[in-house]
Amino acid sequence: MYARSNTPITPKMKIPCITCSVEILPETHSRNHGRCTPCFRKEFKIPSNRERLNPFFGQDGFGCITHYFDASALIKYFLDEDGSDRVRNHVHSCLKARRSHEIVFRTTYLCFGETLGHVKNLYRRRKISCNQYNEISSSVLKSISHTFEIEEPRIGYPPTAARTVEIVHKYGVDMSDAFLIVAAEWIKKEHQYLSGGLESILVSADRDLIAAAKNEGVRVWDILLEATP
Repeated sequence: MYARSNTPITPKMKIPCITCSVEILPETHSRNHGRCTPCFRKEFKIPSNRERLNPFFGQDGFGCITHYFDASALIKYFLDEDGSDRVRNHVHSCLKARRSHEIVFRTTYLCFGETLGHVKNLYRRRKISCNQYNEISSSVLKSISHTFEIEEPRIGYPPTAARTVEIVHKYGVDMSDAFLIVAAEWIKKEHQYLSGGLESILVSADRDLIAAAKNEGVRVWDILLEATP
């Protein structure tokens, strides 16, 4: 048997940033000339990934408009239903006109799963052909990170899980819908550092979800009743 060492295990000693005094790891201190990463980028004018993607990032008045799609909205985007043309035209026109404000379309993995499940159910009920099923499913998968970004809180994180369960009990919506409301709240908080703020718009055709989201102060685009958000 190996003898147990009596030397205490201690975490790495952190060193204050020379600019803002926030504590950073020694390797970060050495790599960034004594600065934390944000101060290092600011001092040496190194753009972040988002700044490289959008030259308007950080300018006065710059904000971010996030359209958060639920499963009902995704289904209308990929299948021909009432409101499909409205959703598609809005998405395509916004993607072509990213100017002073960044417009992004986001959803959750749960909503993608629901959408694929709906398409599979249509195929099983023989509402669509095998070729249609393959084509639509392929379009859904290809849209991830191309048209629709995935940005969501960790569903297993205790505060996220507790908030999700709270909304389920409060409004009687399903877990996926409740998580979408939590995600819309979370993403707005995560990006509050943007100089122009962030506006989070939930996109849906689900009456129960729309009512619950509005009651929680989340802005909603009802794609069956409203022409544009």
